[in-house]
Amino acid sequence: MESAANIMVHRMRRVLIRAYYDTQAHMRIRFRADLLRDQRVFFDKVPSQSEKWQKRGGALISWRREYQAGEHEGIVIVECPPMMEMLYRMLKHTLICGVVYVPPTWRPHEERLELRFGIKGRNPRPTTKRKAIERLTIVREFVEGLPPFTRERLAGLLRARAAASQQLSSLGSHAIAARSPDRTC
Repeated sequence: MESAANIMVHRMRRVLIRAYYDTQAHMRIRFRADLLRDQRVFFDKVPSQSEKWQKRGGALISWRREYQAGEHEGIVIVECPPMMEMLYRMLKHTLICGVVYVPPTWRPHEERLELRFGIKGRNPRPTTKRKAIERLTIVREFVEGLPPFTRERLAGLLRARAAASQQLSSLGSHAIAARSPDRTC
């Protein structure tokens, strides 16, 4: 995931790295900020860092559950969310591309659901738990079905975006208001 962040920061102005962990796993796959090769790395702990990132560009590492600092060209999601709705919210301000890290195992996500909805046999809400498991399955199938992130994949997305923006610029500013809902890569 650090390599994806490096590729994105090299080709894009602002990249958000969402390092918030929703699961309570004992062993998390941590994002290693020291592996970023760009000098413009900011940490979203204080507002001044976020403001500098907006002005200078680079990578902003955020540990916040909800991100409110505005638009960015790319996002790296360190921990895959358990629901598509959460993934859509994370991609809401992303203009070009989102990269979701696929975990080596989905067990921490499953354990989180077990903790939230109770141990087998003692669950007061079996339909709610079943729906949560179904939502996790949908996210898992979606993320695992995405093409691998490579330099070539990003270059293709950037070329497609440039071609689309050239066509839209001749139509006037009203056409720029709509974005494709599929912004993952």
